[in-house]
Amino acid sequence: MQKLKQTQNDFYHTMFDNKAPILPFIKSDHPDERLNIYKQTILENLRHALEITYPGIWSLLGKACADSAAYVFCSKAKKFPVSGNLDEWGKDFPEFLALQPELSGLPYLKTYGEYEWLKHLAYGQLESDYVNYADLSALSENDLANCKLHFHPSVYLMQSDYPIDKIQEIIEQPDVPGFELTKKVTCVVIARPENCIMTYWVPPEYFLFFENMVKNLSLSECVENTEKEYSDFNIAEAIGFLMDNKLLSSMIK
Repeated sequence: MQKLKQTQNDFYHTMFDNKAPILPFIKSDHPDERLNIYKQTILENLRHALEITYPGIWSLLGKACADSAAYVFCSKAKKFPVSGNLDEWGKDFPEFLALQPELSGLPYLKTYGEYEWLKHLAYGQLESDYVNYADLSALSENDLANCKLHFHPSVYLMQSDYPIDKIQEIIEQPDVPGFELTKKVTCVVIARPENCIMTYWVPPEYFLFFENMVKNLSLSECVENTEKEYSDFNIAEAIGFLMDNKLLSSMIK
């Protein structure tokens, strides 16, 4: 087993380290060309995985530019996958894009890429039961105030400094009128109810309430903390939003 591991390491270094010697078992008059076939196949598979995870980035940059950036990202040894499951790989791609000088005029790319990564994570989460209105109505007023509401496993929260809702709209509908890009706080809830990825653009008071839920606070504590900043917060509407969109999986009394 140790010999196999050493052979695998040697093969890796031979392909991706120009200073590494050619392995003796590679019998060819042109070993570099043969190894390059393997290398290019690996890089193309990684590039394709990124395109699947970040389709919006490819739309924003155009295929040629996005492919070029992806190949540079994939060719860096520190960015290589640590397992054979490519669904777990690629989180660092938005940060990499933000560090590229030629993309400095697109400061929203990192934020938009992080949004797409969360959609990717949501898609891969396990299914779960949902809390319904009957479950809530069965609680006494005191139990309801003290219960802790837990999101469906596929729910992710994100707050952006850029209007990614407008950016997403242009990607989905290229014919819509353009807009002048300026910083604007945008709050989003990403989820996969009933096997369909959904994006909900929510007001900041909802987002603050949801953040308190994630902290595992009681319902009354979540409301109290939200009302400190938003005195007109409507808890009934916020709960209705969660219930109607099947975003709760459990409640702990």
